[in-house]
Amino acid sequence: MRCKFQSSGALYSDLTVFISIVQSIIELRQKALRRKLIHELLLDKDLISIYINKDFGTQIFKHIPTNILDHEFATAIKLTEVQYDVIFAPKGMFKRGQKRFDIFIIHKDGILINADLKTNFEPSKNAIYNLIKSGGKQADHIVLDIRSSIPVDGLVSGLKEGLRDEKSVKSVLLFYKKHFFNLDRNMILSKRIYKLLK
Repeated sequence: MRCKFQSSGALYSDLTVFISIVQSIIELRQKALRRKLIHELLLDKDLISIYINKDFGTQIFKHIPTNILDHEFATAIKLTEVQYDVIFAPKGMFKRGQKRFDIFIIHKDGILINADLKTNFEPSKNAIYNLIKSGGKQADHIVLDIRSSIPVDGLVSGLKEGLRDEKSVKSVLLFYKKHFFNLDRNMILSKRIYKLLK
């Protein structure tokens, strides 16, 4: 990936290599090849590490011009604590009309997914519903960081109603009461979800 600096000092990145590698990783079925491409992706000279988890060595990466909100960064740190690497998606990679998700999540097994980051501060079912609805318009996977005191019943109701209305959502990676849950769509819509989260 080449970077060019103009006299104004602005950074211009050619993201085509980054985008093509990401697409290849998503499409590949062979785990070994996916891991190799993920390794290449993380060696991209335009990708800088902005956080390293001291226990697992998992990292948060970004491209130089990418802006990150404080609450998004805090949730990304939580993802490194459950052994995921995180790449904040460069805004320049999106074309008009494309879903503009926040991050790529990488697991050591060679899995790469795109996800939208959502943080819940209001303890209401409607707040959860709205986060799922808005997140589903950006990505097939949502990272939901619960920082409110919402009870399980309200959380589950909001999740279920959001998924029923936003059918594109495949999974929710949930941080709730100091625990992490990787929930696929079927689990959330089942009765077992209440027992799992209590």
